[in-house]
Amino acid sequence: MVGLLIGVADLMVAPLHRAGSAQGVGGFFLGGVHLLNLPGYTIAGVFGLWDRHQWTWQGFAVATPVSMALWTVVAAAFAQTQQLSGNRTSSAGVSRRTLLAHGGRAIAAAGVGAAGWGIFGEARWFEVTRRRLAVKGLAP
Repeated sequence: MVGLLIGVADLMVAPLHRAGSAQGVGGFFLGGVHLLNLPGYTIAGVFGLWDRHQWTWQGFAVATPVSMALWTVVAAAFAQTQQLSGNRTSSAGVSRRTLLAHGGRAIAAAGVGAAGWGIFGEARWFEVTRRRLAVKGLAP
């Protein structure tokens, strides 16, 4: 499912969005899918397969399977924890303890993901440009 979303976003919605169509909903859809594909983008960026936010087939070929593998492992781990817990919830729904435990894990995972993106992904796009400007009345 994640692979299908990534393919639709990168191959169909992104060209429409760049052309000026589907700006509202398309932008939100692309943003959400790019968050799903963030692990793959990061790995492709580390290996130099993305050129300054420019989409490449090599980057797509690496990013999509990496993200699909990660989300498959996440889904399997989630299914395993559901089987181990036996889905023990009260008749009213999710218990407070379960909500706090899962919410804390989600917040911790988001923090780790954001830190990883900041260290491995975004840091590679930082560029320093120095320019000399001549200002009238000042020494060079």
